[in-house]
Parts: sequence; structure tokens; C-alpha cells
Amino acid sequence: MGLNDDPTGEREFLHDLSNIISIAQGSLDLLMRKIEKNPGEVKIEDMMPKLESSVNAVKRMVKLLNARRDKVRAAMTPAGEADAAS
Repeated sequence: MGLNDDPTGEREFLHDLSNIISIAQGSLDLLMRKIEKNPGEVKIEDMMPKLESSVNAVKRMVKLLNARRDKVRAAMTPAGEADAAS
């Protein structure tokens, strides 16, 4: 079955990716507003949880994209070529 035969898998991938992007964007937007509102009063230790949340979200995006790339490559590789590469 090719990727085009599995629209549900594509929809799930896009949904998962969108959720992770929303988490990172929300955390970074909150940080930016705090910094813009009180630039001289922002403490690094207060910003760390939101920064960590954003970094973790980006790491999850990279993992999700790498898994998707592997799935696409596998779907595009003819069966005989995959066996020969092993």
C-alpha cells in the first residue's frame, strides 16, 4: 500500500505535527509577551520552563518528521531494492 492509499495516516501525522507546533508557538509567544512587557525584570529562571517546553516540542517535531521521512522512503523503495540494501 502506498502513501496515497492511506489518507488516515497522513491526517494523523499532520494532526500530531500541528499539535506539537501549537505547543511550541504558545510557549514562545508567552515568553515574548513577558519580555516585551517588562524587559528589565525578566529572570532567566522564570523563562526556563517555557523554553524547555519549546525545545522539547521541537525535538518531538524532529522525531515525528524523521519517522515520517523513513515511512515515505520505505513506501517509495521497490521491494527488491529494499531486500538488496540489507
